[in-house]
Amino acid sequence: MKFLDSHCDNIENEIGKLPYSKTIFVDLTNYRKDKNECLEKTLRKKYSKIKWILKTTENYGFAEE
Repeated sequence: MKFLDSHCDNIENEIGKLPYSKTIFVDLTNYRKDKNECLEKTLRKKYSKIKWILKTTENYGFAEE
């Protein structure tokens, strides 16, 4: 899934379609950190553990659990 939409409701609907899993890997290498403020909040509603894949030069402030 690509997070291209900046509307939180649309992102929440798309994340709702993803399969359930204890851990999810989220690739943010092409993500603009100023694009959407609700991404982490929405993912954490569904997944207990998130592993963020980031460019080595970026820090988005997302915590891994």
